[in-house]
Amino acid sequence: MTIRHCTTRLISISLMLASFLACARSNNGSAAIDRHALVTRHNVKLTNADSLGSLSVGNGEFAFTVDVSGLQTFPELYEDGISLGTQSQWGWHSFAGQAYSIDDVAESYPTCGGRRVPYAVQHEGGAKKTAADWLRTNPHRLHLGLVGLVLLKQDGTEALVDDFEQVRQELDLWSGKITSTYQVEGVPVRVELFGHQDRDQIAARIDSPLIAQRRLKVRFRFPYGNDCHVCP
Repeated sequence: MTIRHCTTRLISISLMLASFLACARSNNGSAAIDRHALVTRHNVKLTNADSLGSLSVGNGEFAFTVDVSGLQTFPELYEDGISLGTQSQWGWHSFAGQAYSIDDVAESYPTCGGRRVPYAVQHEGGAKKTAADWLRTNPHRLHLGLVGLVLLKQDGTEALVDDFEQVRQELDLWSGKITSTYQVEGVPVRVELFGHQDRDQIAARIDSPLIAQRRLKVRFRFPYGNDCHVCP
């Protein structure tokens, strides 16, 4: 080994030791990581409706995705983006009728060991295509339903997303709460939404003078199962 190589290695080792010592000093110091500040500085904030900006609460087994209203009020506006929905690990659906098995679509292929192994494949036509299509789409995850708002304007018509003013929506990554505030014809609306940590549940608090005026209602919609990715 040459002197130059030895010198280079010594310099590298010295730099590594200096880095380790610096880390050790910082760990022994009194300053602790402010985890709340570290997490909440990445809170998601919106000031307008964005079809790619829908937000979700959930717990890994259940998810509830909302629009800028704080609930699922305008699902049609999000069809071409991140669609609104309510899904769980237990909610599945299959279409009634003929049931097929893997044997109906399997084709035999040779392996390196000389054996032939059946694999399910997509077919282009005939009964095998029908069977393959059925197997590919059944069972499919079921959209459990939509929980949205009906906001009435002074003339009695439903407010559209374009009628929302001073929109502010924030997902607090520390608490998991989504807070949505906006105005409809100058009347404020505030929606706070939580997802349960362990159960397939949500809780929402809605504050607005529109409630006393009977101009704010909650709407429930329950879709039927479908095999499309985003159903109109």
